[in-house]
Amino acid sequence: MGLVVSRSVEMVVALLAVVKAGGAYVPIDPRYPASRIAFMLGDARPEVVLATAETAERVPAADGLRLLVLDDQHTQQRIGSGIGHRSDGR
Repeated sequence: MGLVVSRSVEMVVALLAVVKAGGAYVPIDPRYPASRIAFMLGDARPEVVLATAETAERVPAADGLRLLVLDDQHTQQRIGSGIGHRSDGR
């Protein structure tokens, strides 16, 4: 998972969520030049990139790459609808 989020509380929450879900992440500073971001995403080939509305424009479009904008209203509704529906009973 690529993580293109400015240093913030949201970044820490996203990091913890990925780790708790058993995933791995590639932290990408949105201040990097566009060519560096494109190289890192091309090299790591994440299936999903987490970003905020502020940083999403820094993520280049690529085939098979899904962009999840954390502070987007639609994303928040989709995340909120899954709360309390864990399959492992915890």
